[in-house]
Amino acid sequence: MYGTRDAGAIWESCYAACLTKMGFVQGGASPCCFQHPEWDVNVVVHGDDFTALGNADALDKFEAGTTATFECKLKGRLGTGDGISKKCESSIA
Repeated sequence: MYGTRDAGAIWESCYAACLTKMGFVQGGASPCCFQHPEWDVNVVVHGDDFTALGNADALDKFEAGTTATFECKLKGRLGTGDGISKKCESSIA
């Protein structure tokens, strides 16, 4: 896929299918924005980087869903400290 003219469109189709299968709704104004109505998680995708906003339980569900499809590395979480030390020791991308 890399190096082809339509690589970006193929990748968008791939991650959009993964996220919508998990219950996310793709944004109308930007196809790079997703929202999960039940988990209250918002995700923005830039290239192959996913940035997610939500509480720790919802982010755990997001992490489980994405790692079931993609090889991921978690760079860490920002927050109040609840469960942060455990998450910063592992990796998702």
